Amino acid sequence: IDLKIRQGYARSTLERIRSLPTVLGCEGSGVIEHVGSSVLDYRVGDQVMVVLPPYSSRGAHAQFVSAYPVEIAPKPTSLSHREAATLPYASLTACTALGSYAGISPLTVPHTKTALVHGASGSVGLVTTQILAALGTTGTCSEQNISLVQSCGAAEALDYRDSDIDTLLPRDHYDLVLDFSGVPAAFSSTIAGPSSSSSCSSSTSIPTSRSTSP
Repeated sequence: IDLKIRQGYARSTLERIRSLPTVLGCEGSGVIEHVGSSVLDYRVGDQVMVVLPPYSSRGAHAQFVSAYPVEIAPKPTSLSHREAATLPYASLTACTALGSYAGISPLTVPHTKTALVHGASGSVGLVTTQILAALGTTGTCSEQNISLVQSCGAAEALDYRDSDIDTLLPRDHYDLVLDFSGVPAAFSSTIAGPSSSSSCSSSTSIPTSRSTSP
């Protein structure tokens, strides 16, 4: 999303709520240096990830950033800060799409459905593929990313540029179709799906509440 903002995405809206040029950075990872007096769940020295609303005047591409408690979460100990900084928006988008459109949470993935993820090698697609790995998920991506998508739990990964893609992805085969590709017209026959299936494109949940500094 930061790249899109740099390219002018939503400029007219952003100019009304924050001065330009501005500090970008909607997500990051760091160490808490100070906590407000009302903050109970975090302490100085905690390693956390942060996600900030794109309309906020606070940007994570800085040495320090202030954040509300609801905007941060503990950083997994198995990840570096560089790795953890890539997770917040992708994870929120994937979980929101699955919860809002399919009634699926990471803790309640059904084992009786089949899923198709378009754009499976993007950040949101990779998170979604890992959450849905138990479903025997099929993912579409570019040819060079097939092994990456398979390593994240996809039972099958297909090159979206394959001329036989519509034959390889039969309309009635999937219970759930998620499109994170950004080019839905390319997959119109599969996104339509059977009448009983769910389909969606990505949506994002943005937290709002206050007081800490990772």
